[in-house]
Amino acid sequence: MINPGSQTNLPKWGEHAKEWMDELSVTWRPSYERSVRLTVGQHLMPAFGSCHLAEVDRRAGMQFRAGLSKRDDLSAARVNRIFGLLRTITHEAAERYQLHRPFEHVRALPEQRPRIEALTKAEVDQFLLAVRPDYQAYYLLRFSSGMRTAEVDALAARHINMSKGAVSVEQAVVDGALGPLKNEYAEREVQIPRRTAVELGRLIAGKQPDDLLFATRTGRPRDARTVSKRVWKPTLERAGLPIVTAYSTRHTAASLWLAAGESPLWVARQLGHSDPETLYRRYARHIPGMLSQQGQKANSVWERAA
Repeated sequence: MINPGSQTNLPKWGEHAKEWMDELSVTWRPSYERSVRLTVGQHLMPAFGSCHLAEVDRRAGMQFRAGLSKRDDLSAARVNRIFGLLRTITHEAAERYQLHRPFEHVRALPEQRPRIEALTKAEVDQFLLAVRPDYQAYYLLRFSSGMRTAEVDALAARHINMSKGAVSVEQAVVDGALGPLKNEYAEREVQIPRRTAVELGRLIAGKQPDDLLFATRTGRPRDARTVSKRVWKPTLERAGLPIVTAYSTRHTAASLWLAAGESPLWVARQLGHSDPETLYRRYARHIPGMLSQQGQKANSVWERAA
């Protein structure tokens, strides 16, 4: 360990943070880099930027987190992400300069479980009857495939396999431009119902392989926020449905598949998850008999005659 009194020759926390970001940014997606730099600039630099590395100790960090927790505009999940970034950058400095790791064993704040907003099949039908004709195929695909907004918005004609009734997810819209997917598991082939395949077949007729299925008049990806404001929310209102986020199309697909008895492993692959763990955690109530019949098979083992 380096004596804290000799810290004046080391970079300040802010200098180290900038160096850390510059080194790792080549491995980050552009959207993630912007998120990290924004968080560092808005929250961490004002608090620790001018501090010597040894001054960023456990007490300073806990006081910082306590201050964030009192803000009404920051959820526990957001505070955890901000503090997690502080921990990562500070502990990287500790590795480089043989310093103490001040935030070792600091537990995350308890987070409220995200609410799963899913529509019923009847409500989906109501929505599709109320939506603008030029958006019917778009939302039919979203509700029936469980694909993320950025994935649907990046679909080109070449990604539709009519013979297999499937969609290849290979790219996403990131900050208004085509870019990489969220992670390695997001690259997948998604099976779609015949009804959806027929609608997509009409869309790709006459298009070039790289033409986007859902684009502006100039051929660029649609802006998700604009679509949500001008199409998604007004359609919910016209249909007399609860106002939920557009992400609920993904929750709806997952809950309908599971309620129909599809394998959680298959559903996880459709959604681009690495394993079914997230499904069990989020959608347990949609899996038939998962809780009501739990333990019956185990119990039957001991009821058999010896």
